[in-house]
Amino acid sequence: MSLGDLDLSYNQLQGQIPISLFKLSALESLRLSSNNFNGTVELGMIRNLPNLTELDLSRNNRLSVQEDSGVNYSDTFPSLFILSLASCNLIKVPSFLRHQHELDRLDLSDNKIGGGIPEWIWGLDRGSYLNLSMNEFTHFEGPHILSWKQGDTQGVLDLHSNSLQGPIFLPSTSSQFIDYSNNGISSVIPSNISSYLLNCTHLLLRNNNLTGEIPASICEAHDLQVLDLSGNSLSGSIPSCLFDIKSLTDLNLKGNQLQGEIPKHFSKDCMLESLILSDNRLKGSISQTLLNCGSLKVLDLGSNQIVGGFPSWLGQMVNISVLVLRGNALRGQVKVTESPEANNTFLKLQIFDLSSNHFNGNLPSNCFNNVKSMMNFSTMNQGDDGIYGDIYDYKVSVITNGYEYSFQRILAISYTLVDFSNNNFDGNIPEVIGKLRGLRMLNLSQNSLTGEIPSVIGNMRQLLRLDLSANHLSGQIPQELTSLTFLTSLNLSSNNITGRIPQSKQFNTFSNASYLDNDGLCGSPLSKQCNNGSPNQTSAVQPIASDHSSSSTYIIVLALLVGLGFGVGFAVTVVLRNVQLKFWKRKNTTNI
Repeated sequence: MSLGDLDLSYNQLQGQIPISLFKLSALESLRLSSNNFNGTVELGMIRNLPNLTELDLSRNNRLSVQEDSGVNYSDTFPSLFILSLASCNLIKVPSFLRHQHELDRLDLSDNKIGGGIPEWIWGLDRGSYLNLSMNEFTHFEGPHILSWKQGDTQGVLDLHSNSLQGPIFLPSTSSQFIDYSNNGISSVIPSNISSYLLNCTHLLLRNNNLTGEIPASICEAHDLQVLDLSGNSLSGSIPSCLFDIKSLTDLNLKGNQLQGEIPKHFSKDCMLESLILSDNRLKGSISQTLLNCGSLKVLDLGSNQIVGGFPSWLGQMVNISVLVLRGNALRGQVKVTESPEANNTFLKLQIFDLSSNHFNGNLPSNCFNNVKSMMNFSTMNQGDDGIYGDIYDYKVSVITNGYEYSFQRILAISYTLVDFSNNNFDGNIPEVIGKLRGLRMLNLSQNSLTGEIPSVIGNMRQLLRLDLSANHLSGQIPQELTSLTFLTSLNLSSNNITGRIPQSKQFNTFSNASYLDNDGLCGSPLSKQCNNGSPNQTSAVQPIASDHSSSSTYIIVLALLVGLGFGVGFAVTVVLRNVQLKFWKRKNTTNI
């Protein structure tokens, strides 16, 4: 019996790949990816495997794959259908590929290949997946006519994270998935772009130097599912027709110079799952027709110029997982209209960012009543990867405490955050906040909150960062907060908190900065020490309880008589004498 398929992927195998594997002449598939192999593999070795159709050596970072010198790769070479050499320390595109006429999937990503992308690579007959991303390509060789022979079978063209510059060049027969992200492409988007996108489902042009407006012709790409133009310098308004593309699931226009209003009309056939328009210059209000997008999971409109009140109807969007409205001009109280099924309001919410607006009133307790994704760490919402797995990996960013936190593929990670900082919220911190046992970051700083710090915050055992600074909070620091053993950052500064700082567990790791501008606080790490006889106060008035204290009273009285004159001094003497008699009576009653 001859071995036809050998799959040892995703193990911890080490050392060199045995040469004996390349003598299994009946082998049709050899998959050794995601191990710890090292050494060198010469591609000429696969000449001994005439039946081989699939070879996968990817993600063995210490392995080097190279071509043998002096080998004629056009003769006696297997006809490959799949070749994956990602992360194999390649420094050039293997030249034998130009003789491969049955190749369907080619992955040369994450190598060290520089220079030009060879012209002949577009002549692959059956190519449905071509990944040249994360290399050092600078240009296209030969005429800039990117045409694969059988356009109907094209699937993925991934060129992201190279050093390509100049205008955009798209395959004339179109791929389903085109990724030119993270290059130096500087041009306008072709006005006739729809002619390139007849079968395109994913168009990724993020992090380039694109200028000009988004052409309305892009709306003619009726199969488009993902459009990512983020991180460019695009201007003008958002074409409203984009929201008429029934197949569109992900739209990312973050970090451009787009102006005008967010389109007011969202089709009843809306299939959007993520809408990311942050870091632009968009104005106006948020249209309630967004309710038509019932599958929406990510809504990021942060850092624009959006006005109006909090869209109370957002509570009816039961699938929302990320809601970022930070850095706008929204105002008024935050009220939420519950979904028809009251128990589903914000059920899946993981990130809730309303920071740097003009909201006021009490913190919205009903926002947190049913947020199960924040209540139980083990039940985090897990997003699916879509048809192309993790090829499209969108990013959501939040800014808190002056730091920007970016989350890749936010729906597939277990992170939860509430940031209501830099608003005008007042009143007490609601007790319901303690139900959010899976929360990782809570920022309520720079508001006008009053009352004491709720001891129920000690229930939030997953908390990494807690910022309640710059409010009007009073009372003592609850001892229950010492239960937050994962806490790495604490800021209670600029409040009216009093008493002794808890001396236990994580609290022993925080510096002075965590407690500054609270005049009533004492104890380490502050230089102000607490009175040993009063653990919860820095300086307490001691009661008059002995003859010695009575004598001290008369000394005070004599000073008053001299300084104030007999009339005023006599009145003060009478008051103090009565106080002394009361304490004398209490003392003698106790001694009976």
